[in-house]
Amino acid sequence: FDITRKGTPNLSFGGGAHICPGAPLARLEAQVAILRILQRFPTMHAADPESLPTWYRGAFFEMNSNPLNVVL
Repeated sequence: FDITRKGTPNLSFGGGAHICPGAPLARLEAQVAILRILQRFPTMHAADPESLPTWYRGAFFEMNSNPLNVVL
């Protein structure tokens, strides 16, 4: 553990020969959970549309780690 080390990109489920065998299930579970939340709160929207997450191309497509505040 080195508290002074530089941050590294998150590989989440890994890649290539070392990809997580549970990755497809985890992605499916996330997709279902997000769909259910959107169905439960149909008027949900971003509290501040100017601070929406942004996507960028890393090892995989990644999103910045800014919080997304919503209004139900």
